[in-house]
Amino acid sequence: MGDQLEKFILDNRQEFDSEVPSEKVWQHIQQQQTKSDKWLGVWKVAAVILLISTVYLIVDKQLAEQKDSTTAMESEFYQVEQYYTQLIAQRKQEIATSGQSSLSREFLVEIERLDQMYAQLKQTYKSQNSSELISDMMIKNLQLRIEILNKQVKILNDLKNQENEANKHIEI
Repeated sequence: MGDQLEKFILDNRQEFDSEVPSEKVWQHIQQQQTKSDKWLGVWKVAAVILLISTVYLIVDKQLAEQKDSTTAMESEFYQVEQYYTQLIAQRKQEIATSGQSSLSREFLVEIERLDQMYAQLKQTYKSQNSSELISDMMIKNLQLRIEILNKQVKILNDLKNQENEANKHIEI
């Protein structure tokens, strides 16, 4: 069927080329084109607005999630810091009241160096907006101080026990 139509058009081509559509047909085509161009512009604007708003909402959601996770991480870190700080204060108090003043001072001097390192880490932590690496280093510093203090308290208790045992043997 397509071949017959094509043959007819080719055979009568001169007759088709001689005919010119009226001016009304061209005006109607031009009006239709103008209307579709207007709608095309409206659709383009709508698509751009949709794209921009979608990107904005995605970025805003990601930033909010990041901020929430950072806040949660900071809150958890401050709780851990507070716990370790209390333990350290207790151990320092035990060492200070142990009765071995010269040995206690030597022990506390070592802890003071770790305190200074911790203060520097804390300063870096605040300046770098709560870096996870720095917070891990700070926690390790706190754990190291507690470990050292626990060993020092044990040494002082052992010394006190030895003195008590020596005094018991003398009294008997």
